Amino acid sequence: MVKRELGIWRRLDHKNVVPFLGTATGFGLSGSVALVSLWMVNGTLQKFLEGYDGKLAIAHRLELLLGIANGLVYIHAFPIIHGDLNSNNVLIDETFTACLADFGYASVVGEMEQKLGYLQASKQRPGALRWAAPEQFPSDPEQPWQPTPITDIYSFGNIALQESHSSQHPALL
Repeated sequence: MVKRELGIWRRLDHKNVVPFLGTATGFGLSGSVALVSLWMVNGTLQKFLEGYDGKLAIAHRLELLLGIANGLVYIHAFPIIHGDLNSNNVLIDETFTACLADFGYASVVGEMEQKLGYLQASKQRPGALRWAAPEQFPSDPEQPWQPTPITDIYSFGNIALQESHSSQHPALL
């Protein structure tokens, strides 16, 4: 799984994707590899919204959503499916820009060279259940499920709802 996440994330370069810097070893479990990124000073979108406790201007909330949407448009063009989009996998940098993070459930869909086949998920399962699309839970567990951009868009919609509810802005409820 780390190999696939590394293979996907290192190919991404966009202002709304957390920059991948490299790997680190020599700590933690023997043989473990850590993926290294820039420090995002404002933390996760979840904590950022909690910290402002409804005092964040609607224009800034929309700017954050636009950043997430731009990041999705970028990765979907590869085509990469994030697979675990939620407010804990969106980080806010020092300029208050929303950046997609955590590509552990990501996969490349469509045709690709055989040597890059490891970038496709061998078993797709949903990430955070609260944000997962209903089609990620087929009624027949033997029926394979294929990730699509639509499942990421569903998760994006749940993030938008979370942002609007945390603002307590009557026009958005």
